[in-house]
Amino acid sequence: MTYLEFHLVFLLPPLALLLLWARPRPSRLWAYLLMPLIALLYTTPWDNYLVWQGIWGYPEGRVLFRIGYVPFEEYLFFLLQPLLTGALLFRLAGEPPRPGPGLARVVGGGLWLLLTALGVMLLALGGPYLYLGLILAYFAPVFVLQWAFGGTSSSPGASPFSSGSSCPPSTCGSRTSGPLPGRGSGGSPRPTPWG
Repeated sequence: MTYLEFHLVFLLPPLALLLLWARPRPSRLWAYLLMPLIALLYTTPWDNYLVWQGIWGYPEGRVLFRIGYVPFEEYLFFLLQPLLTGALLFRLAGEPPRPGPGLARVVGGGLWLLLTALGVMLLALGGPYLYLGLILAYFAPVFVLQWAFGGTSSSPGASPFSSGSSCPPSTCGSRTSGPLPGRGSGGSPRPTPWG
């Protein structure tokens, strides 16, 4: 299966069904359309760096072409995945919840800030800690912002809204297949789910 076929089978059909079912309201449509752009702009340098470092790769013959180190289809993923998550949230969640109490926002944001610092320390160590360091240093600041604006509404179980806002899929594992693995940092081939 190519990466484009993955989109055609697993992302576009559920997205189309959810958009027909959820029908985003015009008053919130701007936010729905802004999220994929933010995801694209924020994730592009990180993903290119990981491929450049050999942390993961994309097998030849499974992608159409590359922009930088990353295949075109990965950029499509950066756009389609937030649209899919957003459409699900439009269907499941009502209005966004009010921010939680000030103390919860400070404590939650502070914990994510500590994880950001841990990520920077792991980056400095490098080697086997590089990937975890990259994840924490690059994505934990997103959680800091979520806690600063959402507070306890970002805690798991608070509401359906928290399902899509507390932990982005790219860092919490709902993208189970991950990128198309190629070669690890040690250069050894790894099996891929793409054949």
